[in-house]
Amino acid sequence: FRSRQDESFSAKVIAALRNEFGGHEVKKSSDSD
Repeated sequence: FRSRQDESFSAKVIAALRNEFGGHEVKKSSDSD
């Protein structure tokens, strides 16, 4: 059950980041890091 909760949380965070940065921007940030 823990993994499922973690996945849901991660999915929500990723979705939020995608909306804020526009999805493609996130990849650029990761590459820069």
